[in-house]
Amino acid sequence: MRPHLAPLVLTALLVSACSKSPEAPGGSTHAAGESDRTFDAAAMLDPGTKGLVVIDGFPKRPTYWDFDRVAYGARVTHAFRMRNEEGREVTILDLLPSCGCTQASVRYTNAKGEVESGVRGGEKVLTIPKDATFEVVCELDTTTSIERMNVDKLAQVRMRTDAPRAPYITFELHVIVERAFRSVPAVIDLGEIPQSAGKARRADVSTESVEDTSRVVSIASVEGPFVATIDPTDLQGRAFWIVVAEAQKGLPLGPVRGKLVLATTRADGTTPGAPFELPITGQVVPDVVAHPALFAFGAFERDALKEVSIDLDALVPGERIAFLGAEAKGTGANKLAFDRMPIEPGAPEALAHDAANAPKWKITLKTTSDFPLGPFSGTLEIKTDHPRVPSIVVPFQGVAK
Repeated sequence: MRPHLAPLVLTALLVSACSKSPEAPGGSTHAAGESDRTFDAAAMLDPGTKGLVVIDGFPKRPTYWDFDRVAYGARVTHAFRMRNEEGREVTILDLLPSCGCTQASVRYTNAKGEVESGVRGGEKVLTIPKDATFEVVCELDTTTSIERMNVDKLAQVRMRTDAPRAPYITFELHVIVERAFRSVPAVIDLGEIPQSAGKARRADVSTESVEDTSRVVSIASVEGPFVATIDPTDLQGRAFWIVVAEAQKGLPLGPVRGKLVLATTRADGTTPGAPFELPITGQVVPDVVAHPALFAFGAFERDALKEVSIDLDALVPGERIAFLGAEAKGTGANKLAFDRMPIEPGAPEALAHDAANAPKWKITLKTTSDFPLGPFSGTLEIKTDHPRVPSIVVPFQGVAK
């Protein structure tokens, strides 16, 4: 049986048509008005076009840099010097570090002697002119961004470009962050500090390694409105130091920050070691505070009603407060009702007693069935018998739909 020729002829014609690309006038593959930056594959094959070249790196591993051993807390930087040998300008599309400890940027000096730079972001980082020398700057933060101390770490930065010969280049940074001591917790966070009483908190300091015989010898200094003590002790044959930092009484309201610096010795017991720093933070507040500090109703259906609660806390240990009343002011205030319940810390809420005073009160603000539609806001002023905090003003806001 003879094969049908029509399908074969049609297939041959289609293949022939698809194999030909239409050309712009003059034989150019560029569309009219297109930028000269459009990549020309034939030009990239000319001799001398080598891509993006590292010009001063290690010969056998040009995109690698070894910071070696670095003390904890240092910020170390290395700039990979490169040259654009793509035969055209190249755009750095993005810089992607492998972890939060590393930051990267690109910079070069233009024909006017001005430094142009770009960092990782939503837009293209930087465009490098043809034959220009530029730098990929990698900065490593050796503080809390480093997960483990005294071990090898390899951070990476991936650079993506529009260069066909170098669409991806990965830079590697090796480091060993050295630290003899550690603290649990790493920061003494005092949290809310009652203004009239101050507040103290503890941290335990020990060596990073069980075998390390380095020692803490004293408190070298205390920065900020704090005092501190240190108590050396031993647990199952391992030395550690109990540090207590205390915010002083009567400080101004607002955030407080500082640090505790400990003097140390190296493993030989005599040579001074690197000082160990322990940050201290906190917030000085009135002796009675609201948690949270807002009645947030959000958006709700008016017919469904809505209630929001806060806790009124006496922060000074042993103090108790009496609830003397509350007054709402603002939009919709006359359509709000409130309720209160005394709370004993550590006791289930169901066992809360109807006492005249308590260390904590649960205050509930409620809407009514005829609450007006639309946004509303205002304040609830709560009266207490506390000698230093006779009233607390807590805002409220929401939208009734």
